[in-house]
Amino acid sequence: MRRALKTRPTWPSRPTRPSRPTRPSRPTRPFPFTSSS
Repeated sequence: MRRALKTRPTWPSRPTRPSRPTRPSRPTRPFPFTSSS
């Protein structure tokens, strides 16, 4: 049973780093500039 855990990656340990959630403060700002291009 222990082998099954080894097959899984290490992402379950830290889910997308709860420290900085992609800064949801202004996610529409850095995006518009790409649309213009």
